[in-house]
Amino acid sequence: MTDLMPTDLIISTSKKEQEQRARRIVILALVISVSITAVSVFARLQAGTSLLPSLAPVGATICSAIALGFVQRKHLGMATILLLSGFWGAVYFTIVLVSGLGILLAASGFVIALVVVAETAPHFVSRSVALNAVLAIGLVLLDIFWQGDRSPLPGIANVVIPILVGVGALIFGIVIVRQLPRYSLQAKLFVANILVIVLAVLGLTYFIGQSTSNTLTTSIGNNLHAVADIQALNIGNTLAQQINQMQAFAFNLAFQDGLTAVNANYEGLTADEIEAQFQTLNAEWDEAEYTDPIIQDRLSTSLAAELLEFRNTFRNYSDVFITDRYGTVAASTFRNDQVYYGDEDWWRTVSRGSIYISDPIVNSSSRLIFVNLAIPIFARNSFDVLGSMNVTYSLRDLRNVLLTAENDLGETGRIDILLPDNQLIRMATYTTEDVPPETRQIIDDVQNELYVILATEKEEELTSQVDVYTSANLSDIKTLSWRVITRQELQASLTPVFQQQQVLTILGLIVMIVSTIVVIFFGRLLVRPIIALTDKAKEFAQGNLDARAEVTSNDELGLLANTFNDMAAEMKSSLTNLERRVADRTRALETSIEVSRELSNILDQQELTGQVVKSVQSAFDYYHVHIYLFDEWREYLVLSGGTGDAGLAMMSANHKIAKGKGLVGRAAETNDVVLVADVEQDAQWIANPLLPETKAEAAVPIAVGDQVLGVLDVQHNVSGGLTQDDVTLLQSIAGQVAIALQNARLYQHAQSQAQRSLLINEINQKIQRSVTVEQILQVTAEELGKAMDARRTTVQLRQQQLMPLAKSVADKDNNGSQ
Repeated sequence: MTDLMPTDLIISTSKKEQEQRARRIVILALVISVSITAVSVFARLQAGTSLLPSLAPVGATICSAIALGFVQRKHLGMATILLLSGFWGAVYFTIVLVSGLGILLAASGFVIALVVVAETAPHFVSRSVALNAVLAIGLVLLDIFWQGDRSPLPGIANVVIPILVGVGALIFGIVIVRQLPRYSLQAKLFVANILVIVLAVLGLTYFIGQSTSNTLTTSIGNNLHAVADIQALNIGNTLAQQINQMQAFAFNLAFQDGLTAVNANYEGLTADEIEAQFQTLNAEWDEAEYTDPIIQDRLSTSLAAELLEFRNTFRNYSDVFITDRYGTVAASTFRNDQVYYGDEDWWRTVSRGSIYISDPIVNSSSRLIFVNLAIPIFARNSFDVLGSMNVTYSLRDLRNVLLTAENDLGETGRIDILLPDNQLIRMATYTTEDVPPETRQIIDDVQNELYVILATEKEEELTSQVDVYTSANLSDIKTLSWRVITRQELQASLTPVFQQQQVLTILGLIVMIVSTIVVIFFGRLLVRPIIALTDKAKEFAQGNLDARAEVTSNDELGLLANTFNDMAAEMKSSLTNLERRVADRTRALETSIEVSRELSNILDQQELTGQVVKSVQSAFDYYHVHIYLFDEWREYLVLSGGTGDAGLAMMSANHKIAKGKGLVGRAAETNDVVLVADVEQDAQWIANPLLPETKAEAAVPIAVGDQVLGVLDVQHNVSGGLTQDDVTLLQSIAGQVAIALQNARLYQHAQSQAQRSLLINEINQKIQRSVTVEQILQVTAEELGKAMDARRTTVQLRQQQLMPLAKSVADKDNNGSQ
């Protein structure tokens, strides 16, 4: 190939003039390398990081100093080799340790290397073009594909070193321009072509990257703010709903009458007598056993029964109690740690007629997050405080909603709650962390921004924040000063941009290689056509992706024009494909969000599975979708939901699959995804006569941790129609289904528990209203008979030793006998 290289790139000059040029270029290289070395060492000493990357400019400095000695001895060939070796060695060493400088160093390095050769050993120019081009291309590819542990430039070096490299390249470029009269026409064409292509590729890569990056950053930032706003409103409305439920309960007239009766016990007592009563009550409470009257009088009253019913109705309430007008427990659903709360902050707030909401309390050991809510109970038709109602409210449902929204933000997305005391609650891990005052000040300073980019110890993060509020703008909620913080790693968010830049860079390298070869081989014949082609390249670089070169011949010029057009079409196609992939991914995310939204409102298991299979099948046009759930003995997977006539037929036949059998059984047994792109190639696949067109199948476990609840099975009528992307989406949906199934089962269990508790309470109340033994026995027999749907119920009494023992027996005789 070197024989084909042009040999007249440089017009010959005198030996003395050549030595002077070589001396100037070596001194310039030495000054630049020393400057870069000084800046690099200083920056890394200031940052306290490793000095290893500074070895690169140190090596270049040493080589430049030795090269200067060879120039003094008039050994220009050795000086050129040393100068280039030190330069390319330093550049490659830098790229191995530091990321993000590939294009800059490759472009500037290629130009610098050619100038060095032209100024120190012009007779090597033609042979060094290909070598330097290969080194520059290899540098870019190394920067793109090197998988080693690299770091960005620290502190000031991140700005100064690229500037120094750019200034150095500019100086060398000026040298080239000044020496143009010495270059042949082909050399001028070559230099012009290289400069145009490099600038076009760099400009296109930079501006497209910046434009895409800014657009994507804005989109993600706005999305983060929207998520933060939705979750802040959700939290506020949830708390407001709990307060409304408590207030509605407190308006119960019987409840208020009972509390009025409790307060009547203080009538006629002086303040000192009431205080003495509190002290005595506290002492007795601390010493009392659970069965003592002082305890049971607050756990077994009608007021306590009302509280118990309220707690059972609303499953997120764990502890409920009320106090009288002085803060003493009047009724409770549990054994309180203390009986008098009159000196507590929450009671002081409530006693003034205000609502109290505590900051979230995180118990990492028991994995619970809850708040204490307290409201005043007012007398009928007045604002006199009769007492208070205090509940412990679990934020379990709110946490699930926040985690679902966090999952939608991607792997690096986070949703946290910032409290006024600089505590940051991490819902996903049941942990809290202290926010440094300086960090809190930064967060407060940008509170009114939709989103900002904040630098952390490891990464830059897109961050948005919204104060918790309600639809009705309730001041009690707004004054909590809770703040929802959403954030996402900027680097991970901009991954599509980096991938796009890599594609553009590789395409740019292809363009540079093709254009350089064409200029070297056919420069003299193609001056004018090349200029026209360069104009098209400029137009393309300025953003007109439809710009194409005119093909006027079938020779090499036509090939070059076609190559350029293919490159432009491929680049445009790459951008179009990127947009399509983003659209497909967006559609998948929207479907996942829609399924999650629908699941959150369904508490019936059968309805839930039916809705899931319909949504998944209709959204992605799969051939068939069905869900299997384990039976009570976890031996079989029973079909719970299926699409189409085949699904109805299998459900009517109570279709089931043994654990470990087929793809579904294997997924349930291993708790791992089973994907078969071509079912005919899998020996364990079981054909279904109702689904004759099945070609591909994916079985995804529906699991909570290590517990498998069932399997989401998807079938397609196209071989290879199911891919890992489908599996990733189905895993996300399966996780949502698992949570929804668990919630549905918990809800059904809670409903059953509530019904039993209500029935027992009603029977107890009727028995307590009975005044004779005969009435008690009659009520017992009748109510038990009704509850158990017995045909006949009797009560038998017998004397045993000296103690009477009443025993009621109710039995159901289906054969007509007792």
